[in-house]
Amino acid sequence: MKKTQMLFLVSAMAIVIAGCKKEETTGLPNTPVAPGQHALFQVFEDNLTNATQHFTLNVDGAPGYVQGAHGFYGAFAINAFRHADGTAVTGNVDIDLVEAYTVGQMLLLNKQTMGLDGGQLKPLVSGGQFRLRAFQNGSALKLAPGGAYIGVPTNNVPDPNMSVFSGNVDDAGTITWSEWPANPIVALDSVPADSTGGNYFYYNFPSDSLGWINCDYFSSSSQPLTGVQVTCPVDYDHSNTMVWIVFPDLNSMTNVWEGVDNVFATGSWYTIPVGLNITVVALAEVDGEYFSSFSNAVVSDNLNLNITMQPTTLAAFDQVVGGL
Repeated sequence: MKKTQMLFLVSAMAIVIAGCKKEETTGLPNTPVAPGQHALFQVFEDNLTNATQHFTLNVDGAPGYVQGAHGFYGAFAINAFRHADGTAVTGNVDIDLVEAYTVGQMLLLNKQTMGLDGGQLKPLVSGGQFRLRAFQNGSALKLAPGGAYIGVPTNNVPDPNMSVFSGNVDDAGTITWSEWPANPIVALDSVPADSTGGNYFYYNFPSDSLGWINCDYFSSSSQPLTGVQVTCPVDYDHSNTMVWIVFPDLNSMTNVWEGVDNVFATGSWYTIPVGLNITVVALAEVDGEYFSSFSNAVVSDNLNLNITMQPTTLAAFDQVVGGL
């Protein structure tokens, strides 16, 4: 989507944007609580910091836009921003953006794709996620009604099942997604865009919400559901090791938090369809050294996967994860 196209879309936002703000999540299921002082938490906080892109925008007298390094675009209407008390913002606004469209990018941010469906957590089929925030003089801002028009890129032909979800992040960085009450995706571009040198199609939608947003839908299968357990070597436990399940066919991934000692399990948190292809990824920090594991498997009833850990570096781990 080229700049002129984005600015044209802004002029139509006042018509199409009604009802495109998410409802606030009022409650979450009893999800596992991650250890309070995990050795790896800082690694993923650093990854998030390094992935954050920064922009300065002024929309006092004309619409404006931001274009992400990986294809995201956001077009903002005139006077699009509000202070916490609802008053209009004037002058420069600082915007930061994080993009994660592949399972590798999501895993390196520890931002899994689990959605709430009637109070039950289920894996999602993901079209990608992003975090968009706005500040002035360090204070967080919000969007006015009719504030923004968003484009989320995809390298594939857009999936018409995609809907919009908002993310709720807990203290451990674990994110849970809730579907918007009305799906605001209004257009699926049929012509690739090349404004960033990429070859993208887009999920387009109006929004007056900031924060973590994802294009997803709930995965479905006629196969029986089962829990999965991952057994690490002794000494690789919940204090120094993190485990994820990647669903390459869904462009989706989840954390594996439950269990004790060196056993990690989906437990009562969520279940997975039998027959699904998965990659179990583990990363550990022991005495200042890093260890990792990548294990491909097909989900079977009550799968218990025993993994081995190999020495690695964060750079090497990032490279392998980036190829998932």
